[in-house]
Amino acid sequence: RERESRSRHRLELTRELAADWNLLLGAERFALDTRQQQDLLRATADAGTLLRDRRVETLFVDTESAAVMLERVWNDGDAAFAFGLRELNERVRYGGLLQRRLVPRACGQPDADCAGEPIAGRPDLAVGGEGEVSLGLPVAALRWRFDAVHAFVASHDAGYRSGGVVPGLLAETTTIAPERSATSQLGWQARWSENWDSSVMLFYQDWRDRQIAGGLGEPPVTNGGRSHAHGAEIEVRGRIAGDLRVRIGLGILDAQLDRFR
Repeated sequence: RERESRSRHRLELTRELAADWNLLLGAERFALDTRQQQDLLRATADAGTLLRDRRVETLFVDTESAAVMLERVWNDGDAAFAFGLRELNERVRYGGLLQRRLVPRACGQPDADCAGEPIAGRPDLAVGGEGEVSLGLPVAALRWRFDAVHAFVASHDAGYRSGGVVPGLLAETTTIAPERSATSQLGWQARWSENWDSSVMLFYQDWRDRQIAGGLGEPPVTNGGRSHAHGAEIEVRGRIAGDLRVRIGLGILDAQLDRFR
């Protein structure tokens, strides 16, 4: 049985401070609440009962972020540079339960849920905990339209993916470190007509403690050390007729694992 609920709320505001200066404000909240339950039923010597091993894992993540940026505009908006900081606050709560019970055979039905009787010498095994992190992440972006068709864009921002804990119900509890990343982009954009435009983007990404899927006999998620990737994306978009639109793209990616943890 699985249960998952997600919610996301976002607010953005732009305010003119003075001639050619703008204040950009943004806030976002994301919440994730999950619960996974697995029941393993086995026959016993008593035809009227079953042995049930129940494993329950819960995770709650509440992420709040707020961004403050200053934007400088030149030439009636043909060029703009924005820089600022994104403040991130994240709270994580996790838990795990491993329980063995003797239950009536009727509890083997898909919709049945019985409390069952504890087994002597087999107490419930439970683990859990919580954590909180707060940090600031820099953000910067540049846009320069040098004629009616062509524009140059550039950006740099830092990313963060929370860590966590794989509850050690049957083995040692494993801690997953947070993943940190930095992304830089350079690009060229062109608007050829009212219906057609194109873009070329070059990018470089760097990760530390990157989270990857674990291998056989390992936790489902583990840290893979440091890695980087660079590449390019080319895209053409246009409207052929009426509501018929076309989008053609090509991406080139070169990724490398620099250091394995």
